Amino acid sequence: MGRPRPNAELRRVEHRAWRIALVASVLAVCALGSIWSARPAVAEPTEFEVKAALVYNFAKFVDWPAAAFASPSAPLVVGIVGDDDVAEALEATLRNKILDGHPVQVRRVKGSDEARVCQLLYVATSERKHAGDLLQGLRGANVLTVSDIADFARHGGQINFVLENQRVRFVINPANADSAGLHISAKLLALARTVGERR
Repeated sequence: MGRPRPNAELRRVEHRAWRIALVASVLAVCALGSIWSARPAVAEPTEFEVKAALVYNFAKFVDWPAAAFASPSAPLVVGIVGDDDVAEALEATLRNKILDGHPVQVRRVKGSDEARVCQLLYVATSERKHAGDLLQGLRGANVLTVSDIADFARHGGQINFVLENQRVRFVINPANADSAGLHISAKLLALARTVGERR
């Protein structure tokens, strides 16, 4: 006999626990200090710091093919194209991080040729007019693309941020991730709004 399927109540509890865990992880990444302070209040992370922390968490729930890395300990390269507040926050958030045995390396890149050597690429809002050409140049590359540009996931990207009721949310296009040879965890997909149809 197969393993019994969890009932609806258990699934709701597990889902809620997962959401709490992700939020806690984001806040931990965004924290401005790791030592307890006697000050009465600690500044909350900015919208851009939250987005940068989410990019870090996205990478935890994406599987790249082995061929995307030169070796099991090779760096996970996060490329940044263009400039905006999220791009600046990313450099600080990802400094000295390690993901699944890969030290995280942040690089400023120009164009799709340089971006193809990255595992994750953040496309800044300054590149709105060039995003389509950039994504076209990344076809066939195992690169997770993330942006703050509106409808980025509908037009060739994989993840884009949206603000809903003053809260940071994100949209994922699983079909575009599949095309790049990437597997996005169902746990992450459950927290996102999805667009596009999987092939």
